Amino acid sequence: MRSILVLALAAALLLAGCAGSGGSAPSAGETAKAHDDAVQALKDTEAAWVNDIRSKDVEKWVSYYTDDASLLMVNAPVATGKTPSGICSGPS
Repeated sequence: MRSILVLALAAALLLAGCAGSGGSAPSAGETAKAHDDAVQALKDTEAAWVNDIRSKDVEKWVSYYTDDASLLMVNAPVATGKTPSGICSGPS
């Protein structure tokens, strides 16, 4: 009896999850605009990142990385973290 109740509850949860939010899906125009906005935001961030690298201000370009980021450069050990021994140190 208990296994039937568990099975029925699982089936009800599965069906409820498949039902969706009940709201309408975004239109093709809204989806295209959201895509274009996301692409532009990425391009803007990349342009700012490149400018920060060109400024040779290490603090600016390192700000784009997380505290546990790792950087792998050719013929250099993996550098991890924003510490002087991490990604700020550059290649050896």
